[in-house]
Amino acid sequence: TWSGIGELTLHCEGVKFVSAPRGSKAFQLDTFFNYVPASITEKKSPYRRGARKARALAEKILKAAGNDRGLCVVMGIGNGQLAYELARNSRMRVVGVDADSAKVQEMQRSFLQQGLYGRATLHAVKSLAALPFVGDCADVVYAAKASPEVTRILRPGGRAVVGRRVTTKPPFQGAGVWTHQYGGADNAAYSGEELLGARTVADLEVLWLGRPGPRYQPDRNGRKPAPLCVSGRLFGQGLQRIVAMSAFNGSVLWSLEIPAFGRFNLPRDCGNWCADKDFIYAAVKDRCWQIRQTDGKVIRTFKAVPGAKKDWAYDWGYVADGGPVVLGSATKRGTAFKNFRGGAERGWYDATGGAVVQKVCSDGLFAFDKASGKQKWAQTDGVIINSTITVGEGKVAYVTCRNPGVINSDSRRIESGALWQNQFLVALDVNTGKKLWETAIDTGDGNIMFTMGYGGGRFVIVAAVGNGTFNVCSFKAADGAAAWRTDVPWLEKHHGGHMSRPAIVDDKVFVRPRVVGLADGKILGNMPKGGCGTYAFSKYAGFYRAGTIQMWDHISNRTSTWLRLRPGCWLSTIPACGLLLSPEGGGGCKCQTWLETSVVFIPKRR
Repeated sequence: TWSGIGELTLHCEGVKFVSAPRGSKAFQLDTFFNYVPASITEKKSPYRRGARKARALAEKILKAAGNDRGLCVVMGIGNGQLAYELARNSRMRVVGVDADSAKVQEMQRSFLQQGLYGRATLHAVKSLAALPFVGDCADVVYAAKASPEVTRILRPGGRAVVGRRVTTKPPFQGAGVWTHQYGGADNAAYSGEELLGARTVADLEVLWLGRPGPRYQPDRNGRKPAPLCVSGRLFGQGLQRIVAMSAFNGSVLWSLEIPAFGRFNLPRDCGNWCADKDFIYAAVKDRCWQIRQTDGKVIRTFKAVPGAKKDWAYDWGYVADGGPVVLGSATKRGTAFKNFRGGAERGWYDATGGAVVQKVCSDGLFAFDKASGKQKWAQTDGVIINSTITVGEGKVAYVTCRNPGVINSDSRRIESGALWQNQFLVALDVNTGKKLWETAIDTGDGNIMFTMGYGGGRFVIVAAVGNGTFNVCSFKAADGAAAWRTDVPWLEKHHGGHMSRPAIVDDKVFVRPRVVGLADGKILGNMPKGGCGTYAFSKYAGFYRAGTIQMWDHISNRTSTWLRLRPGCWLSTIPACGLLLSPEGGGGCKCQTWLETSVVFIPKRR
């Protein structure tokens, strides 16, 4: 593991090889993205007295925080020793504040002389009762005495150490999470987030902006995986890398360079990562990595259970959190789309035919116990369309094709019309893999796109048919029985106007450009026009790309926007943890004038 700056060169001398040396292909290694503060444990303490007491208090604060990374605010700096010990014994960004400006200046000079300033910064303020900081930002706060200001600057879920007491700030009411490509494993593009009732951009304000910028990722056009947000942490997937940040202040907690990690053309595949409250699960070649969220350590890997083809090598395709288990699928090696360069016929994935509309499929589903790492179950069942695999009501459901020609084909990127023959909707028990029900289905041929989501007791399939319509079908989650069927027109045949998928919020299904009733399939109204990307929803608003980031109040049908903020070409702006998070995703857009920065908004109403 290399965390230094610059190039790393390995030399091997005096080695006698018993056989010819072997190696992998060459990979790029870029340490530019290691934004985690460097350790200063090797520095000699400038303090001669009180080190043990200050160190013990620092340890208490760090233990209370539950992590040694993020933003720590110390209210009242004393002689600066506590701030020094916190910085020395953690990778926190430490900010000390005090109303005694002379003392602050003295400590600033001392920290500069010791080469410590920057790892810990000190600020003179008029009063500790009114800090010039945005609220809800600090991961941990220390103060000798309780005050409303401690609560104000502490983030939801953050810890305050006041004297001997440790308290936790509760999350915002109605806060949700974004743990999978489309919110949850239900693919509903909505995870319960209420944003404290926010309905327009005027209801939100900037909480922080900054890293990472566009360089950490590929061009915006590849329809790449969405960010994730849970437990107060924001995770961005860049170009063969993961960057983990504090969702409430943008502090980089850790980053990982993973050369084999990456996936594109998500409209015809599934996400390659997910999260629960403690770990990230990332599909890397034939493995799923279980990565600890606090520090990026890989705890274990799960190996994909092979499909039925004995002469095929298999990669880990689908990945989802199934409670005590992690779910996966076996996809023929090399099937996932990896290219992100080129126009609509190649790296933009916007064409209405050809190789880019081929559906990525799997030969089987399986589950591993998260705690033990042991395989729980495995099922093979025809050719499973990855973009349909959905979890709801303790069931993992999917659409499978049992056409012999498709099963016996030598590829799992499938465009053949036979994929729409011999189709079944199947539901398995998440924990045991037992088949609960299956039903033969005959939906529209999803030549452009074929996706499924769950909500309100229904599995909803949207087939983007090549004749300019979306065929929308609903099935009861209890037994798979058909509920209703309706058609929705395309917006257009380019810039994503032909690639809509279901978003389900309470009793509504959103399939741009229409709003459909979940109960009966009746058309309830229209969605605003958007381009390139898909959409994410809070309880009261939808977020999507229409030139800039648009916010649509779907209750009163009002639209507002942030000028000069450009999202990615699929999904890069998500509501979670009481925030609207938009890690930079539009880099490379030739339209220019965009602010290529990560930005997070917070409700003013808080």
